[in-house]
Amino acid sequence: MIFKKLSKLYDLRTRLYTRLERAKNSGADPDVIIIRVNDLECDIAKVNKEIEFEKTLKPFIYIIWIFIGIALFMLFSFMYMPRVTKIYYKIESPNTIVEDSSFTKEKLIIYVNSLNLKFPHIILAQAQLESGNFTSHIFKSNNNFFGMKQARSRPTTCIKLQNGHAYYNNWKDCVIDYALYQAAYLKNIKTEEQYYKYIGNNYAESENYSKIVRKIAQDYK
Repeated sequence: MIFKKLSKLYDLRTRLYTRLERAKNSGADPDVIIIRVNDLECDIAKVNKEIEFEKTLKPFIYIIWIFIGIALFMLFSFMYMPRVTKIYYKIESPNTIVEDSSFTKEKLIIYVNSLNLKFPHIILAQAQLESGNFTSHIFKSNNNFFGMKQARSRPTTCIKLQNGHAYYNNWKDCVIDYALYQAAYLKNIKTEEQYYKYIGNNYAESENYSKIVRKIAQDYK
């Protein structure tokens, strides 16, 4: 559009110069010449204004066309996009670990050794002895193979008291509770002999308890 305006402006100016030359050479009436020149100058001024207006408006026109293009693109994209009726999300807590919670002696050995506890072979021997070789009622009903009571003065993973003993959600929580017990009461123990002496005096009432544990522990070394 602006090119047409420029062409028209060029044509008007050409006509103006031509008219002035003809009037000069023909000796025409000066008043008539002035009127005709003024008319052409008005036309030229009008065209100049139109050109300036289009120059100012042109960027805005481009922006409008860009927005129209984007809107049309989004409209057609939405119309021809495959429809999804329902989307289901399954969100799990990052702390949630989905695993097999079933118990085996082999799993217990691996788990106890993975916790970096003191004298794991003694702990495994206690678990076997206290649970009657993993067959006792307390072990099966409470997930408790250490014969642990409900702790009162230390952190614990026990969730309630059942059958006079601590009850755990799973057998691993029982191992963790023993680890908390060890951290609270056996942290200063340095040797196996000290450990056996401590559990013999404090863990069970049987006089031969530490001797039996010591014997079973040989199988886990």
